[in-house]
Amino acid sequence: MILNMNNQNKAKSELFKKLDGIFEKSPKSKEYTSIKDKWQCRTLFRFSEISEQKTTFMDDFGLDFLNLLVSPGIQDIRYYHYTNFYSLTSILLSGKIRLSCIVGINDSSEITFTDEMLGLRDPERNVNQSRIDYANDRFLLSLSRKPDDLNQWRLYGEDGKGVSLEFCARELSDEYKYPKGPFLFGNVIYDSSILKVLKESFRKIERSFGRKFTLDHIYLWRNFFKDGCYEPEAEFRIVFFNSKNKFTNEEIGWSVNRIGIFNSFVEFNIFGGHPMIFPFHIKRIIIGPKMSECKTNAMQLEYYRKNRGYGFAIETSKIRHYR
Repeated sequence: MILNMNNQNKAKSELFKKLDGIFEKSPKSKEYTSIKDKWQCRTLFRFSEISEQKTTFMDDFGLDFLNLLVSPGIQDIRYYHYTNFYSLTSILLSGKIRLSCIVGINDSSEITFTDEMLGLRDPERNVNQSRIDYANDRFLLSLSRKPDDLNQWRLYGEDGKGVSLEFCARELSDEYKYPKGPFLFGNVIYDSSILKVLKESFRKIERSFGRKFTLDHIYLWRNFFKDGCYEPEAEFRIVFFNSKNKFTNEEIGWSVNRIGIFNSFVEFNIFGGHPMIFPFHIKRIIIGPKMSECKTNAMQLEYYRKNRGYGFAIETSKIRHYR
């Protein structure tokens, strides 16, 4: 069931007016204008087929808009995963990289942050079984757009004694990427003004038409929004959805993570092979500025790399003043 044309145009005009203000000086202003032009003459809103108490964006517009916010052109960009030396040796020896369930992320508010900012969830409401199931079907790997960054070394690279893995995207078919595949990639958004504008627009539409309003596909992208205090991390995320049971219960591993949470994980082949090759490959390994026996470890890693025929490079951090 679709809103009549007058109501469509009124609601659409209100929404685009708010979004215009956000994207006016944004680096993505041209992409936003292109999406806006595409949808100016199209049906934007519809009633839910399940209940007339809810209206939503049409699916395609929701995907266009959320892709605009989150997704960069990943093919020529490098991303950096800071970790400890033990994790690197585990990756090299097993040939696998681990993605952890979102339940174990270090920001305890993050799972519900987007919903609460949009007014889609009461922060005092108890977590129910459906939300537990939803959270345990999502696995992620966090990276940064910052290479050889002192703050990242301190926080995630074992205080400079670990390593940074530089990743770049593989040339893979669309079968890997949503909506056809189980992976989403994107930059984390720290600007809560976008969520506030969407919330205001939702509420205005609800008051005008007397129906609840939400955004299709927000359930996919909610893990790409974080509080602004995390902005210095410049995070890029790789999210895997196990909703189609690519991994069986027997294939999903469990361990206690570094912040003490009993959490699940899945592992992907990082150096090739089937059935599930990781959609990014290691381009370079950077050894941290405080690693003991730095030169010896660089030599040994280079020897290992050559003997295994791997194509990544081994380098040491350019930071010389941290101790």
